[in-house]
Amino acid sequence: MTIKTTRTIKTTRTIWIAALACVAFSGARAQAQVSLGADIVSRYVWRGIDFGDSWTIQPSVSFAGKGFEAGAWASYGIHGTNESDLYASYTIETESGATFSLGLTDYYFPDFPEDHPDDHPEDHPDHSDDHGAGPPKFFARSAHTVEPFASFAGPEGFPLEVLAGVAIAPSDEGRESTLYVELGVPFSRGGADLRLHVGGVGSRSEFYATDGGGIITTGISASKSIAAGESFEIPVSVSYVLNPDSEQSFLVFGVTLSP
Repeated sequence: MTIKTTRTIKTTRTIWIAALACVAFSGARAQAQVSLGADIVSRYVWRGIDFGDSWTIQPSVSFAGKGFEAGAWASYGIHGTNESDLYASYTIETESGATFSLGLTDYYFPDFPEDHPDDHPEDHPDHSDDHGAGPPKFFARSAHTVEPFASFAGPEGFPLEVLAGVAIAPSDEGRESTLYVELGVPFSRGGADLRLHVGGVGSRSEFYATDGGGIITTGISASKSIAAGESFEIPVSVSYVLNPDSEQSFLVFGVTLSP
């Protein structure tokens, strides 16, 4: 396996940031839609993985126009792992209402891993230059996971959602690539928007903490808006998530705040 040098990693990150800036600027010139807001959730559970047993705030901002979208999303908990992501995507919508998307997400974990063994750099030669004192820096390759992805969302008469992504993440052997696939079915009942989902990985993964391929998340989520006055509504959601691989389940409550 070829390991990139630190200089190459820094150059790659710089190009990635520049690409996001160009997408956002191009979208702005094309009268892009700007979206911003934040979710407050009782705990951060992502693809069946618990990232901290605490209340968490998850701010986001995005710029979209002519099928392109670029944005940033973050998660900051009272306890647990902090995260700050960048993403870009391009979406095509057919006449039937189905959509196809291609994109790239950069997951940055400024405090993960928290206890890199810097006192024994000879045991981890590929990461010895990434960490000094304190948390991992933005240009340290071991602080990032990059995921190219493709997704499909069916029209109203065929409401099937499919997501496939390959997470390229740090591992004890340098980097690992793990395929994740998720199927979802959105529908409405009793004035609420609901979604069933099932997702799994194709192989053993340190990033997903699995010993092999299999289902890592199943569940259902429900969301609706609660009136808070004559002209103001607060979107709330509840999600039940079961991870068959780790044999853990979670019930997560969330509130969305947006202009």
